[in-house]
Amino acid sequence: MDRTVKKGISFAEFEIDPKTRRMRRGGQYLAVNAKAFDVLVYLIEHAERVVAKEEILNAVWEGQFVEEANLAVQVSSLRRTLGDRAADPRFIATIPGKGYRFIGDIDAQNEIVITDHRLSRILVEETITDDEAIAGERVAGRSFFDRPGMQILLIAGVSLAIVAGTLLAYRAYSGWSKGITSAIQKRVFPVSGGTPFYAGISRDGKSLAYVVYHSGQSSLRIGEIAGGNSIEVVPSSDRLFGSVVFAPDGKDLYFTFRDRNHARSTLTRVSIFGGPMQELIQGVDSSVTFSPDGKYLAFIRRDPEMEKSSIVVAEAGTGQNERALVTRENSENILGYGVSWSPDGAKIAFSGQIGSAHGSSIFAVNVTDGVVDKIADDVDDRIVNVSWSPDQNGLIVNRNTSNAAGDGQIWYVPSPHGKPENLSNDTLNYSLVSLSMSVDGQVAAVASRTDPEMSIAPDGDLASSRLIIGGSQSRREGNAGLFAAPNGKIVFCARSGGGRTIWEMDVDGGNQRQLTVSEGNSSDEQISVTSDDRFLVFQSDRSGSVQIWRADRDGANLTQLTKAGDNEEPAVTPDGRSVVYSSTRDGLSTLWQVSIEGGEPTQITTDFASWPAVSPDGRFVAYADGKPLVSVYNGISVISRGDGRRVKFFTVPPSAVLYNRLAWTPDQAAIVYKDDLQGLWQQELSGGNPQPLIGAEDFRFTHFNFSGRNIIYSGGTTKRDIVLFDARR
Repeated sequence: MDRTVKKGISFAEFEIDPKTRRMRRGGQYLAVNAKAFDVLVYLIEHAERVVAKEEILNAVWEGQFVEEANLAVQVSSLRRTLGDRAADPRFIATIPGKGYRFIGDIDAQNEIVITDHRLSRILVEETITDDEAIAGERVAGRSFFDRPGMQILLIAGVSLAIVAGTLLAYRAYSGWSKGITSAIQKRVFPVSGGTPFYAGISRDGKSLAYVVYHSGQSSLRIGEIAGGNSIEVVPSSDRLFGSVVFAPDGKDLYFTFRDRNHARSTLTRVSIFGGPMQELIQGVDSSVTFSPDGKYLAFIRRDPEMEKSSIVVAEAGTGQNERALVTRENSENILGYGVSWSPDGAKIAFSGQIGSAHGSSIFAVNVTDGVVDKIADDVDDRIVNVSWSPDQNGLIVNRNTSNAAGDGQIWYVPSPHGKPENLSNDTLNYSLVSLSMSVDGQVAAVASRTDPEMSIAPDGDLASSRLIIGGSQSRREGNAGLFAAPNGKIVFCARSGGGRTIWEMDVDGGNQRQLTVSEGNSSDEQISVTSDDRFLVFQSDRSGSVQIWRADRDGANLTQLTKAGDNEEPAVTPDGRSVVYSSTRDGLSTLWQVSIEGGEPTQITTDFASWPAVSPDGRFVAYADGKPLVSVYNGISVISRGDGRRVKFFTVPPSAVLYNRLAWTPDQAAIVYKDDLQGLWQQELSGGNPQPLIGAEDFRFTHFNFSGRNIIYSGGTTKRDIVLFDARR
């Protein structure tokens, strides 16, 4: 199925773009499972005939052994998305004993060809299924579970099974001692309701709680692993979830969230049956872990102003009587998003920073006296989440293996000081937030894959975007910066050798050429071009620390412009004479300005500031205000570039992302910035609430830049799945 997309296709009220793997109904993007999308495209491509089930399996699950029930699940999912019914089909007809046929009216003037951007092709070794007959698309076009009273019975059945199974597992918690094997089996949990972001497995390994995102809203669901059925526990809203875990007895879920009324991440409890939610603790900057008896919980709390973080213990039932078990700071700070209470209840494991900027190790703090011991060997990258194995002979960890976003892997680390083993061992990124393990050795994590691409949105209309290039995982074009040059070229950063260099290309993706020369593993990032098209300006660690550099437009004559401190995020002034940038000295990041010719810089701000963007007339600078706490900023400030006086301040939505550049609109009427989940935000300088610029639901922006009224942007369509690892022998 490796072919080249030429055009999209439409039928009834639906539109499909195989090139970007997006589907719309009435202009609104729909969430479609990766395999379901492939099945639909294949059926449409062969709409002139009945397609045998075996043929579809061979085409969509190429080279994999899967059961026929997998196909039934995907067809069932498609019918729900299309509003179709097996008993009275509009689009997909089941031909008993033969297969399926697409029977909708296809726009014959559009040509459809298939691309291969399938996360599940790489992921699935075994897929959990519920047969289409079980899904029950029979009775008068309604699901069995849609009948009156059946949802209540389903909720009660799922919830009672969770409680009973978890209680049994809780009693037998110390009985798991089979260890870890390299012959790891993986399977994908069938998510419903949207795109998964966080997941937690119950102690008995029979249930899964997970957060899904759909159409700007997030909800919390719970499901049976064996059957795949799930129910909604916390309804959809605009709250931004951070983690979800089961209470030890399986009766409650604990999750963290932020929204407009909760600037700090807040720990909340809800019954597995749903209903009222109880807010427990504010300032919970990680997932929580429970003591074996379920009486206490622990979490990470960060103090960004003081450059320190603590592991805090509190009562699980009330969230009260907090005590800081250990506090670390500066080069020994606590890392990541997870801590883990040991099965014997004596200590809590966490990841901590070591001497190097990116190095880390695993530590354990004694619950009684607060004494900290190192329990694993140092690594040169970051361990960001930990979970004890039930036999306490080691830990499962999320580990970012090359200090680059998008390469998190899952490892088993024997303790103390054993040789680590990569359990995931693939090219996917396993969410650094989600990691949990059952007493029988099942690990739950969220896996994602983003295939890099660069696109252009005419007149800023993201829905009308045109693909410029489809990048590669190895080069990650535009992932560390892009810029629309005055001569019409697109200048961008891409991996080259062991580091990153600067490239350029035509606006149609042609004539790509490398501009800066590779130098060891150095990285040239955050590129800008002067308005006269004379210079490139960027940040680079070529000299051993991150500094602001200048080069001729063709990449020649490299010149370092800054020296003191770590200097990054350069923004060239419209006249091309100066560069505004952020400089970090003694833990404080402020804005500075230096001449394009070099020389002594001048300081612009005294409070914490980063990611500057100079207005088109050069008079103002917008920037991310405040020291970020897990990438959360105070808001956006606008200051006078001449005297540093603040003239505007704007709050931002909970899902806003202010790193990787802000941008002024060409008319200087608004500031545009990213959203962590979907699209961009536009804040008018005249005031009012920011307005969303909606893109495809599963597209994740990394960088963007205005080229006249057009927006050029990089990122990729992200596919996410909840993956279960069976780590038993």
